[in-house]
Amino acid sequence: MSQTAVDERVPSAWTQREDGHWDTDIYGEWTDEEERWIEGTARLIDHMLNDHDPIECQRDVDPVVLDEIGRLEWAAIREGEQLTLRQLAGLLNVDAGTISRYETGSRWPENTEYLRWLQETDQTQIRANKRDFITAILKRGGWFQTEKAKTGPGVADLYDTMWEVVYKPGGLLDKFRETGTLPHWKPADAEIHD
Repeated sequence: MSQTAVDERVPSAWTQREDGHWDTDIYGEWTDEEERWIEGTARLIDHMLNDHDPIECQRDVDPVVLDEIGRLEWAAIREGEQLTLRQLAGLLNVDAGTISRYETGSRWPENTEYLRWLQETDQTQIRANKRDFITAILKRGGWFQTEKAKTGPGVADLYDTMWEVVYKPGGLLDKFRETGTLPHWKPADAEIHD
């Protein structure tokens, strides 16, 4: 999946920057809309981190299914980079129709440059989604309102800490996988008090 897959659920308080990351008022109140979105984002991140390969998931699939999967996956990766068929074709020195046939599943990509681009871009989008997910978890838990976020290493330190809390074995993402609900993690959980 790609960032585009998340876009459809992004709360109105979040806006996408040119680099593909999402911005929000990190000091604003956490909304019900954001709560619904973060659970879907957790499912997406879990999918992306567990044996996800945008190319291998397409192999040996019924052509009818491949059409649907290919359109959702490969086109979403391209659209996540805000590229049209023609623009991507220009980057790869192929015809736009060729890219379209790859995305609709009517032709398997033989262009190794396209396959390389697809995998590298997918990994870049996964990293961006993981970072934006951390921003959401920090906002949800009220971390940006703590004195720690406002002084010293501040926000960068929070991201490092939260990365560990979310992605380590037994972390928030593993707990989400086990229970189907994303736990809250607030400053009090880390024994940080203002």
